[in-house]
Amino acid sequence: MKLRLLLILFVFSSSLSRNPPAAETPNKPTPELQPALESTYNTWRYAMSQKDFNTWKTATATSRQMETRNRIISQRLRFPDSLFAMPLQAPSLSKLVLLGIFAKGDTANAIYYGKANFGLETNQTVSNNLMVLKFIRETSQWKFDNLRIIKFSNDSDLLLKINKQDFSFLQDATFQPTGISPTIAKSVKPPAYLAELWIAANGFEVTVNINNGNHKSRLKNDDGRDLIIGGLVRGKNTISLSISPVETKSTLPKRLEIGIYAAKAAGKPAKRVFHYAPDPANVPPSYSVSITVR
Repeated sequence: MKLRLLLILFVFSSSLSRNPPAAETPNKPTPELQPALESTYNTWRYAMSQKDFNTWKTATATSRQMETRNRIISQRLRFPDSLFAMPLQAPSLSKLVLLGIFAKGDTANAIYYGKANFGLETNQTVSNNLMVLKFIRETSQWKFDNLRIIKFSNDSDLLLKINKQDFSFLQDATFQPTGISPTIAKSVKPPAYLAELWIAANGFEVTVNINNGNHKSRLKNDDGRDLIIGGLVRGKNTISLSISPVETKSTLPKRLEIGIYAAKAAGKPAKRVFHYAPDPANVPPSYSVSITVR
């Protein structure tokens, strides 16, 4: 197999569950934040379109700056040269409808409805979706964190609520700020090997820690793959797993399988350097191992 070059995306796309988790306590909208948040987003959007690194740093949350830098470096690319290489364009807010703004602690979310155009389609082919802009407050200034598109597949119930201006669904945790400012990751060095983590977990929640915190992934009742931040070094690499059994609604058998694939560069042949697939009936709560990559 070959590792694909992972895009440096500022968009996280998902489908809206019919029964998303509710926020613990109702949160009142804070529409007074609209001017400040939209000004921050528009500054960030300008920086992306003009490839203006200094303005990007001014508008972007420190934690997001480091995460973006580490993700680029982990792909054996140059930073900030590769920051503006993505084909996507940040959507304009001009034709979107603001449904609500919520703040909690030093975090805030602004939720919009409409055709968020990323420059890859015409306005006629773009679907109506929900877009969540996320912000973090640093020294009394709101900074842009990221945005997320919520696809609801033309859910008639949700469309009816939006048309009736019933925005009670925004209390779902999907749309609410966490109130927790993210920690700033440590800076990683260019890796000897670009690497991907593959996880399949049904009936389990697993946390994977690689090379003493350079990379950390958590997955529950799902499967997917992730770029390993910091990649793999030549020689000894440490892997630690924390595993918990969880309830699952899937009719498929319980399963836990983890693999790591490494290559010298994107598009080059990749080799599986780690594989873990314990008996689902006898999965330990933790597992640690060192692997050597040459």
